[in-house]
Amino acid sequence: MKRRLYLKDYQDLIRTGKKLYSTYYLIYYAPSDAAFVKTGIKKKVGSAVERNYEKRVMRAVLNRLTFRKNWLILAILLKKSPLSFEEKKELLIRTCRPLLQLER
Repeated sequence: MKRRLYLKDYQDLIRTGKKLYSTYYLIYYAPSDAAFVKTGIKKKVGSAVERNYEKRVMRAVLNRLTFRKNWLILAILLKKSPLSFEEKKELLIRTCRPLLQLER
């Protein structure tokens, strides 16, 4: 059963976790006892409708990936991206490559 994440968990992740950068995304990650994938977005990105759409896209892509082990992952969109869904998917996969279990 998954435990609940609290504000302290996010603060610890940002303070002590490792980071992966790309043009539009910042991904914090740390080992965890259960797998968690959370998304966030800066308020500067656009209206609430645009932010919710971008969060849905990030969740859809990240929840389909197979990670090597259990990670606590916080993916943050830094700025509005003019990319299509497929381009966003490729960019997120490229950014998360060190965490992924690669198929052989």
